[in-house]
Amino acid sequence: FDRLGEVFRLAVAATGDSRFGLYASRYMLPSHIHALGTALIASRSLMDVCLRIERFGSFLAQTVVFYVERGEQETKFGAHLHVPLRPQATDMFWSFVLRLMRHLDPAELNPTGVDLTEKETPEAIQAYTDFFRCPLAFECEEMALYFDTGRLERRLPTASEELAGMADQVVK
Repeated sequence: FDRLGEVFRLAVAATGDSRFGLYASRYMLPSHIHALGTALIASRSLMDVCLRIERFGSFLAQTVVFYVERGEQETKFGAHLHVPLRPQATDMFWSFVLRLMRHLDPAELNPTGVDLTEKETPEAIQAYTDFFRCPLAFECEEMALYFDTGRLERRLPTASEELAGMADQVVK
């Protein structure tokens, strides 16, 4: 855990960009998270993507508990941290998730809002607005993405319940 923190510290020093996690996620692939990545790609809907991350999140990080709060109009997808993480790690994970969701959904997908733990600065506003393309709330207790519930429940063209179920078994 400390080694990963050191990697992020060195990356910030090398790039001069404390928000490099938003862009470094371009190099993360679903296959990097093994069977869970396959299950996410084969999910029936983006809601299923969120629910799989909620269910199997400990496979990704034992210091985080992911949760989905499904509302009639809007769904909140967030995480409770047991241990503080470097902001770059948080940025990298959530930008990876949103990039994956944007890839799976054939129409342009943007959250309806994002809660950020970061302080509000002009640089932060610009970086997060450019990536998330939605209203932002800064200095929140935890990171969360909000989506239109109906949008999340649409069937995805990559859906394969059989493949997703098989991959779920491997993750278990």
